[in-house]
Amino acid sequence: FDAVADGSEYPEFRDPRWGERAYRRKLAAVADALHVAAPGGADLLLLQEVEGPRVVSDLKRFHLQGMGYRHVLAAPTPNARSPRTATTVAVFSKLPIRRVGLLQVDAAADPLTSAYDNRSRAALPPLRPMLEIEVALLDGSSLFLFNVHWKSRRGGAAAISGYRRAAAEVLRRRVWALLRADPEVDVVISGDLNASGAGSAYGGITVSAHGMTRLSPASTQPIPLVSAWHHPLSAPEVPGSYHFRGEWQQLDHMLFSAGLAKARGLSYEGGLTVVTRGLLTAAGLPRGSRMGGASDHLPLVVELRAAAPGAAAR
Repeated sequence: FDAVADGSEYPEFRDPRWGERAYRRKLAAVADALHVAAPGGADLLLLQEVEGPRVVSDLKRFHLQGMGYRHVLAAPTPNARSPRTATTVAVFSKLPIRRVGLLQVDAAADPLTSAYDNRSRAALPPLRPMLEIEVALLDGSSLFLFNVHWKSRRGGAAAISGYRRAAAEVLRRRVWALLRADPEVDVVISGDLNASGAGSAYGGITVSAHGMTRLSPASTQPIPLVSAWHHPLSAPEVPGSYHFRGEWQQLDHMLFSAGLAKARGLSYEGGLTVVTRGLLTAAGLPRGSRMGGASDHLPLVVELRAAAPGAAAR
């Protein structure tokens, strides 16, 4: 969040100690983490839980200027029932972008959501949108990148399952449309899915211990995806991106379509890095925002290799 009170901030950002100086320190901490994660700057950088365009603009202007980011954008949050959600997602790209799309999710469209939420469907709050970016690749093909942040399990899995199912169904339909047009299309779904470990089957996503993740909120046409967490070459220093109640959790994901196993376009050759340098406490846990750190989630890095001559994309 920036230092301007809009009324939708999380409680810790309504604290009188949060202001312009604290905001600047937070920007610097996030920038430091990004520099450690990918020195020189990742070719594609995805952020979740940012308040809006000012935060993204300030991050580039004060800390990432001159790093080659030709496209910098944050997803808007239009909604007929509410002008905005508290946070949104953002993308920085050094690569050319052909198209930007916004996948809006209407929780009221799921008939079970109001039953879980104990409110009328008309009174249900808006959900964060998902950002779709079509990136132009060196060989003329495209990478379809989805930056997502799904609802957490706060309040219990059953209470929010309808929200997540609504988001998963919107995403499933869009990805299936791409797959029908080209079965080998390169698709990456990345962000905070708030799902961790084998059996996280509530709300439209099942994470397998054997590296396969399925996006299947409906009973037909589930989408099989490969999780970077479970690739044989992945050996992260810590077993998760988030630590809660004494356990590491893999809430943040990078999921790949079958097309990324092919030589055309980009290919995922395996391996996932969880960035920890400078981001952990003496006890080995994420430092977190309240302790002057960048985030309570750790950054993830994967490398995608271009089929045509040129540098790999991270």
